[in-house]
Amino acid sequence: MANKKVLLCGGGNAIHVLTALIGSKPDVDVAVLSTFPGEAERFASSMSEQGIQCLNDLGPDKYGKPIKISDKPEEVVPGSDVIILAIPSFTHELYLRALKPHVKPGVIIGAMPGEGGFDMCARHVLGKEFVDESNVFALETLPWACRILEYGKKVEVLGTKKE
Repeated sequence: MANKKVLLCGGGNAIHVLTALIGSKPDVDVAVLSTFPGEAERFASSMSEQGIQCLNDLGPDKYGKPIKISDKPEEVVPGSDVIILAIPSFTHELYLRALKPHVKPGVIIGAMPGEGGFDMCARHVLGKEFVDESNVFALETLPWACRILEYGKKVEVLGTKKE
């Protein structure tokens, strides 16, 4: 059975945590898309051989490494099963427009944080039919407080939110 393909969009604190946590799973391939100028290149060149270390407040440290980091949607979007946007809500539309030509209906796509009507933005950009055939979700906030300790190498979960 093929690995699940998870695409993470962004390059900040949350993407570092998600890369380590999701990338530590043996049956998941993680890719990262960052459209911020120079960020994908910086992220890729900073990455250690073992990937990103996440100092986890709920258990042992996790290490995860993306299979690809790019600023080009056509290189990382096709075939994605799950897409997570961990970016400010004012950039949701920009990313959805970049994803649209390459994403398949039936994908699970969501945002964290997702306040500001992510579902309506997805319907507006991707279309009603696409959204109706897919699974769209949004988290009100990030599930943890986190900070990058060393860009592309180490991130710390300072605390997991209870609610």
